[in-house]
Amino acid sequence: MRTSSLKIVFLLMLNAYQRCLASDKWPNHDISTLKLLQIVHRHGDRAPISFPPNDPYQDIKYWREGIGHLNSKGKYRMYKLGEYIRQEYDQYLGDEYSPREVYTRSSLSHRCIESVSSLLAGAYPPRNQHWQWGNASDAQLGTLWQPFPIETFMPKRDDIVLRQEKPCPAVYMEKELIYKRPEVQEYLKNKTDLFDRLSAVVGYPVDSIKKCGQLHTALQIEMSAGLYWSHVWTRDEQQEIVDQLLDVHRMAYRLDWDSTVIKRLRAGGLVKELTKNFKSVIKGTNDKKLYIYSTHDSMLAALMHGLNIFDGELPLFGSTLLLELHQNPGEEQYYVKIYYLRDTYSGVPTPLPLGDCQNKIDCPLPEFFESTNPLIYHNFKKECKNFINHEKYTYDEKLYFIR
Repeated sequence: MRTSSLKIVFLLMLNAYQRCLASDKWPNHDISTLKLLQIVHRHGDRAPISFPPNDPYQDIKYWREGIGHLNSKGKYRMYKLGEYIRQEYDQYLGDEYSPREVYTRSSLSHRCIESVSSLLAGAYPPRNQHWQWGNASDAQLGTLWQPFPIETFMPKRDDIVLRQEKPCPAVYMEKELIYKRPEVQEYLKNKTDLFDRLSAVVGYPVDSIKKCGQLHTALQIEMSAGLYWSHVWTRDEQQEIVDQLLDVHRMAYRLDWDSTVIKRLRAGGLVKELTKNFKSVIKGTNDKKLYIYSTHDSMLAALMHGLNIFDGELPLFGSTLLLELHQNPGEEQYYVKIYYLRDTYSGVPTPLPLGDCQNKIDCPLPEFFESTNPLIYHNFKKECKNFINHEKYTYDEKLYFIR
């Protein structure tokens, strides 16, 4: 009996110690007033989606996980991200480890579904015996992992919450106007030497920001796998090329949502979801502690542009927005805090002042709703066709926007 009591005391002390460690890793992060947590993340590391014609690494033998699919580094990254979420929010999430406390929605891309599955495995091991479904003798996995429902949307092209493929003529027109701006044309003119240098090597004309973005992504992934175009460049030369491409790729992410119309039509679906979840807390109809949305870098960028918190940098694999809803004891007012974990291994998310909320870190919920309301459309199809004669603008965005 005494041994059992000592064991319980030890476990309680260990749990308290682990929670202290969590607060040490993310200093000054107070979750004592947290009422709801929402997570929007990019998928983990993946194989390239497409290759230029002269790419020496197009063969599937270099990408055993499959073209465009999550790789082992991506699975591990997302699992560790899940562990990090559990560590930092353990006091809020509690000891139940119940799948019923979590709502999860994913883009209908295998890499997104697998990413959030890995995240949930890290954040919600079945520590509570009620959720275990095996034991060490006959099904050890049942003590380490539990299944979670993950919702998605079909057909994926029509998903206007977590993808950006649905045709929208108004977006196409706005984007054309953006890229015709004199300063953008001047920027492109200054990149002519880079475009010519690459066109002579990769097998197609590199003549746009879009193509530079595609090429940057492919080369960066190959380099992270230790694959270099050694028949063309030295490693230092290739790194120089990739650095220049990164600059162009950054420019694409600064331009592609630089329009109130594009922000509304590309971010509005997700913003509506997030605000709806916050409202359910106020109404007393919410039964979840955590909402998770697994998506792509383009969707993360669109959301950040829409909220006017974009930092000018490309989202990395696993980059995560943490949206917190707080309420102080004895007060009726709720407020929103948003943090950005761009590098999942950095350990300390960056608080993002909301530009539409007088640059406050703690944004009163009514002000948050007021600032996001212009982003929420009422009829996507109608608004997409309202601006122009759309027959002319039907180019395929898929290769660029789905990452």
